Parts: sequence; structure tokens; C-alpha cells
Amino acid sequence: MSENVNHKKRKKAKGGKIFLIVLLTLILLAVAGVVLYYALRKPVVDNVHHEAGTFIYEETFFINDRIRGEFLTDISQIGISDLGEYAIQIQVRDRVYTSTLTIVDTLPPHGKALSPETLEGTLPAPQDCVKDIEDATEVSVSYKETPDVTIPGAVDTMIVLQDEAGNTTEIPVTITVLADAEPPVIEGAVDLTIDEGLTLEYFNGVTVTDNKDDNPTLEIDDSKVDLNQGGVYEAYYIATDKNGNMAKFPITVTVIPDVLAPVIEGTQDITVEVGGSISYRKGVTVTDDKDENPTLEIDNSQVDLDTPGEYEVIYTATDRKGNATSVSIKVTVMTLESIAMEQEVLEKAADILARITNENMTSMEKAFAIYRWTLTNIGYTGTSEKGDWIKGAYQAFKNRSGDCYTYFAAAKALYQVAGIENVDIVKSDTSRSSHYWSIINLGDGWYHVDCTPRTGEGDNFFMVTDAELEAYSSQHRNSHIFDGSLYPERATESLQHLVNYSKGTLTQ
Repeated sequence: MSENVNHKKRKKAKGGKIFLIVLLTLILLAVAGVVLYYALRKPVVDNVHHEAGTFIYEETFFINDRIRGEFLTDISQIGISDLGEYAIQIQVRDRVYTSTLTIVDTLPPHGKALSPETLEGTLPAPQDCVKDIEDATEVSVSYKETPDVTIPGAVDTMIVLQDEAGNTTEIPVTITVLADAEPPVIEGAVDLTIDEGLTLEYFNGVTVTDNKDDNPTLEIDDSKVDLNQGGVYEAYYIATDKNGNMAKFPITVTVIPDVLAPVIEGTQDITVEVGGSISYRKGVTVTDDKDENPTLEIDNSQVDLDTPGEYEVIYTATDRKGNATSVSIKVTVMTLESIAMEQEVLEKAADILARITNENMTSMEKAFAIYRWTLTNIGYTGTSEKGDWIKGAYQAFKNRSGDCYTYFAAAKALYQVAGIENVDIVKSDTSRSSHYWSIINLGDGWYHVDCTPRTGEGDNFFMVTDAELEAYSSQHRNSHIFDGSLYPERATESLQHLVNYSKGTLTQ
């Protein structure tokens, strides 16, 4: 029995020993597990949710306040109101961990209502209806529904504040709509002057402003203005704002009548060989004080280029108003022989002119020198071939003799070369005799010059007036009677006090 007891005691002791070993083993495993957990667990938080607008603290990235680490990501460069996710790298001891920073905005914006006033028809900006807006992110301001501000009075509306995260706040606002009774203001409007027939730019320099309307309309009432008829007219600028307020500003429009005809320049007598051609417009210009493009018509219907003779060509210029002016030229159709004769005549005239004038002489002195040379260097025989002044001048320069036509023709050739304006005069009453002389214009009007010698009292005719010539003519069987309507209007002021015929001098 004692053996059994001992055996049981030994068996019991052995079992206790095994239990103790197992217990110690479990404790060791538990301790090892705890050590391993703490050794292997991540020291930083996987996700950090941060409310926008608040400071980001580094401590929030660690699982407890005992852990320290080095931030490889500079979190100071992340805006505290920049919503989104950011990867933050942190080194703890010899390892680098990544934590996700999520910046969120969960709070709605705040603001205070205003009570704006506006004129009818003008909607205030939503931003003008609230103040003191606060939120971590940018806030948009809008009307929940667009209010009707077309009728004066109090209008209730709702302003919506919405931040970047979509959080919204609604703020009730009352808008006071005032009646707009102030008309626009027109500035820069002045009385206008324009030439007849032109288009008027009414709005140059004219502006219109309004106290509530950024784009008031501006019109011109020129229904009473006739730009094609000279006169003084009344017109009105009319400005209107969107609420119907109107301003009216009167001006006068003065239309200057166009009464001046165009000016034709560059026309000249033309000499052409039989069978030749003529460029009538060459060198001819037309200008007008009002019309930039006056018309020019040339009537050369009388010219026969196949038949020798003298023909009239009429240039007529007309402006847009109908004012017209005409200039006539003479076209001389000549044989080649006659043209050669004309060239010889003009060369001979130039030679004579070079001997009897100089560049220091006035136009009147040159004309007087021509008068005296013709009067004293040609002998009167009473006969000549008439109808062609070139032949008459040729006879004068070659034979130094002839009748009144010869004297007239010689003087004409000299006038032409000297550049003195001259017109041929033909006696109108040829029942007793024919006669020829000239009128010349030196810039002060047309005067008569007759180089044919006569005998008796008052028989000198250099730069004489109609009255002076008529006084002689009436006493000498109408020697110089002519039709004045056929020629340019003559001057009436006498110049005879300047002429000393006996000495052959002029007093100037």
C-alpha cells in the first residue's frame, strides 16, 4: 500500500512539473508576442483627416506622443485650405513610412445679410447683398432664385453661400427697389457746319451717361436737315435709359451752299497736222472747292482733223451740285508746211523778244516793248493775206511790211512767246474796212492794244480801255467798233497816265 502511495506521489510531482513548464512556456510566448507586436507595429497613422483652415500639427501623424520622427515631406508647403489628399513621408529611426493627409471642409460658410438699395431694372450683384463672409475655402455667392427688381418696393430673396467642398448656407435678404426718374446726360454735342452734299458724322465726340444704366441709347433726329440744300436746320440728340427716362439736346446744323463752279486748268490751244490725232485730256485738271470728283466733258464735235482750219473745242466741268464752268480752246489743223512755218515764226519771235526785253522787266514793260517794236519795225503797205495769223506774222518778220492784220499777227506771235495772255479782236462793222487788234491781260484785267500805226491826235493804243478806244473810234468812222459780248470783260481803269508815247517810256 505504501508503494502505491509513493507511486501516486511521484506521479503527482511529475504532473506538477509539466504544468509548470507549460505555464512558463505560455508566459514566454506571450511576452515574445508582445515584444514582437511592439517591434513590428507601424509608428505613424495611416490616414490623418484634417479640417480645412486649421493648423496641421506633426503630432497627429504618430500613433502616440512618445514617438518621434523626421518629416521628409515639408507639410508647411501644404495649404491648410487646399482640399485633397497628400502623401506624407516620415522617417522613424531607420525606416520611412507613408501617411495619407486628407484635408476636408465639413463646416458651412457664414455671412451676414445686407439690405441693398437699387434702381428699378438694376439687379444688385449677389456679393452686394452679404458681408463678413467666413469659411476655410473660397466661397461663391449667388441668388437662389433671381429676384424681380423691375417694380419699385421691397423684394425678399435668398442668397446662397457655397464653399469649395459644397457646403452651403442660405441667407435671407431684402432688396429695396427705388424708382429711376433721372434721365441720361448728353455731353459733347455742339452746333455743326458742313458743306452742301457731304455726309455728316453726328456722333463724333458725343457721349451719353446715365446714373444707373451703363448702356443708354443715343439717337439723332435730323429729319428736318437737308444736307443737299444750303441753310440752317435744327436737329436733336435723344438719349434713353433702360427705364425709359429720356434726355433731348437741340443743335443747329448749318449747311454751306455750294455755289462755286469747278476750275479747269491746263487747257491750251492745240496745233495738229492734217490727219493727226489729239489727246484732249493730256495735262488738263479739274478741281472743285466741295466736290472731289467733278465731271469733265469735252465737246470736240466741230473738229475735222482731215481739213485744215481753226476749230473750237469746249471743256465743261460740273460738280455734284450742278455748278458748271466751260473753257474753250482753239484747235488749228495745219499742213506740215504750215506747222514748219509756225515753228519758224515762233523762233523768230523769240529772237526778237530776246533783243527787246530782259528778265528784269515787268510784264507791262515787256508788253510795251512789243508794242513799240511792232509799231516801228513794220512798214504799212495796206495788203496782207488774212485768215491765218501765222502767215501774217511770217510776212511781218520776213518782209517787214503789211497791213493791220500783219501788225496784229506779229504782236500776237511776240505775246505768245512772252507768255502774255491775249485774245484776238475783229472789227464788227466791215462795211467800210476790216480791222484787227488784241486785248491783253497782265494780271489786272483786259486792255486793248493796237500796234497798227495811225496819224492824228490820240492815235496811240497801248493798254487802253473800252471808253478810251470808243472815244477815238467814234471820231474816226467807227475804226474800232466791236461786239464786246464776244470777248472777256475789259478793265475800266485808265493806265494812260503811265505811258509816254513820245519818249517810249513807262512810269510805274
